[in-house]
Amino acid sequence: MTKAQYQQGNLTLRSRAKGPDVWQFRWWDTDENGKKIQRSRIIGNMQDYPTAKLAQRAVDAVRLEINSELPKTVPVTVGVLVDRYLNDSIEQGRLAYSTKLSYKTFLKNWVRKHWGEHKLEDVRTMAVEQWLRDLKLAPRTKVHIRNVMHVLFECAARWEFIEHNPITRVRQGGYRRSDPDILTAVEFQALRRELSSEGICKLNLKPEDARTKQYVFDLARTMVTLAVCLGLTRSEFTALKWGDFNWKDAILTIERGIVNNHVGNPKTLARRKPLPLAEEVVNALNEWRSTTQYSADSDWVFASPTKEGTSPYWPDSLLKKIVQPAVKRAEITKRVGWHSMRHTYSTLLRANGADIKVQQELMRHSTVEMTLQTYTQAISEQKRAANALVVGQLMNVEVAASA
Repeated sequence: MTKAQYQQGNLTLRSRAKGPDVWQFRWWDTDENGKKIQRSRIIGNMQDYPTAKLAQRAVDAVRLEINSELPKTVPVTVGVLVDRYLNDSIEQGRLAYSTKLSYKTFLKNWVRKHWGEHKLEDVRTMAVEQWLRDLKLAPRTKVHIRNVMHVLFECAARWEFIEHNPITRVRQGGYRRSDPDILTAVEFQALRRELSSEGICKLNLKPEDARTKQYVFDLARTMVTLAVCLGLTRSEFTALKWGDFNWKDAILTIERGIVNNHVGNPKTLARRKPLPLAEEVVNALNEWRSTTQYSADSDWVFASPTKEGTSPYWPDSLLKKIVQPAVKRAEITKRVGWHSMRHTYSTLLRANGADIKVQQELMRHSTVEMTLQTYTQAISEQKRAANALVVGQLMNVEVAASA
């Protein structure tokens, strides 16, 4: 019996004293002395793989790993490759939590669904390009799928399952169907007013209800201010703690991000670059810190009182229940979400003629291609001046009124 035959192995369901039953995969291996030994690995439990077919598919990825020195002994399909990639600790360890979630979604919902039964050598560049063209998805989504497939097949090439990556030459445009809505300085000021005591007065609430609403409005107003004036993403401003601010030098450093209640590192190293804090932003933060009952350096900036400060407010709920109704009361007809506030910041940086490299560093993009191509190095004072100009426009009532 050859090594390949020994390593075909078998799959069994084992019961446990506690918890659901688990799938165990057994196979024969040869040790360094040439002796046959049996090995085993737990694939997952019945909750992970409720059927033998699903468990066997996971086994195919394990078998591929076991036979890595003899890849041709195992039929390598795209589905097997997907499982191998998603279970590879080294590859997954390189990704931020949010990136892992999106990769898994694209691979399982689109790539495996269509290409899962195809052998790797049967995947052709033009066939993939035509498939992407026919998908009823936004162009940007198609770009993401194409890029995830490229990463997947790049791993296949590195693992020596294929010689060339067929996705390298796949072309897929990523143009937007419509430009994202951005806020003008006047609209931003109107939104902040609707999230202040002035806006609460319009609601004709009972005094006790008004006090409760005032706290949430103050929190939302501060959150909106950081999102627009610093270009922070939802995962970044949600995960802020008071200790992240250097008040002496007026600098903020992003130390973490929160995605689906998972606290992890920032998406990229570029996201850790320090951000200058304009005086108006410092004042807004100090005002909120004097209001919130969670003001220690170790506390979340936007801690939720209903959870006794152990976790921040859920930003999507705040957007839907507080911010978007305020947008409507301010008679702003644009689609306003957390990311449109980051677009607002980016657009105003460009409109004010900020140096291209300054734009990239303030937006904290990993590559200049994310903004515009440039090779110059921005200095801190340039970034501070560019940021201060945008914040001055947004926070100064007189300037906003004349814009």
